[in-house]
Amino acid sequence: MHGLRFESAIPLTAHRVEITAGGGTNSRPHDAEAGGSDYRILAGEPRTCPRSAPPGRILAEYADDGFAFWAAEATDDPGRWHLRYAGICDVTIDRSQGLITVHRAPEADPGLVSVFLEGGVLAHVLSIEGRLVLHASAVQVGDVALAIVGPSGTGKSTLAALLCAAGAQLVADDALRVDATASGAICYVGGQRLRLRPAAASLGRTIDGAALGKTADGRTAVYPRSSAIPSLKLGAGVLPVPTRDHQSLQVERLDAKARLEELLRHPRLTMWRASEPIAGLFRLTADVAAVLPIYRVRIPWGPPFKPGLADELVESVGFSSDDLSDASRPGDRPARAV
Repeated sequence: MHGLRFESAIPLTAHRVEITAGGGTNSRPHDAEAGGSDYRILAGEPRTCPRSAPPGRILAEYADDGFAFWAAEATDDPGRWHLRYAGICDVTIDRSQGLITVHRAPEADPGLVSVFLEGGVLAHVLSIEGRLVLHASAVQVGDVALAIVGPSGTGKSTLAALLCAAGAQLVADDALRVDATASGAICYVGGQRLRLRPAAASLGRTIDGAALGKTADGRTAVYPRSSAIPSLKLGAGVLPVPTRDHQSLQVERLDAKARLEELLRHPRLTMWRASEPIAGLFRLTADVAAVLPIYRVRIPWGPPFKPGLADELVESVGFSSDDLSDASRPGDRPARAV
């Protein structure tokens, strides 16, 4: 996931690869020939996760009436972070040892811990690694990826599901690692499921052959055909603006300044308090904004969506609708339950 190999005692919705004996956990950076993991994820003993900050230098924090979170750096080791999701789990990330230890709160649903692990926890791992993680979903269209960027509730997963129903392959949902290179932006395969809110759950049944289930946070889990390519060229990003006031797409290509401003609004990790991650986030985002075309797209919203909307969308941002595979369009086969 995200260009790294994880050997995990906690289930992840990820492509599985063989990790050979002797590869070890300290083969960092990852040596593909060694076959080892970059990180081992361990299930620690259950632990009370109170609504109070963990020890160490506070890097990020957030608290409201229903949720509280902290990220703290060990005073003696900047490569060891302690994450606390109050009432859900405590997590220690040790970069030098390649270890992630997850302590579930006794009252927490194990399935909810997996949701946080695939989302916020692995995003923090990538932050420690000096990588940019956008709050985005992505699909593969032909040989290139299309990112759907935005805050929670703007339809990232819904739009990804619509595109998968038209033949695209899932690259990642909710968290997308993006690197800037001399030849453009690239992104990496992440979690292999979509989490759809109730209003969009019906889309899961339109994706031919997709498995369906439920998540611990009350959403519909959809497991569509996913990209088998670990990293792909990222051809464009879209900022969806759902609207019920327009019957046609309205597409605006952003200039360099607007690209940077918009991407800075949508990192996967927010609420930083320390200067170092903020500076790193700005630098990495600026590098990506310089090479990635970004479009703001007003989309007639559903479901139901008007026929042909997925084809129209990909063509409006420079892709070819011919790359949406006819073989993957909705057919007569029912979705599978998991």
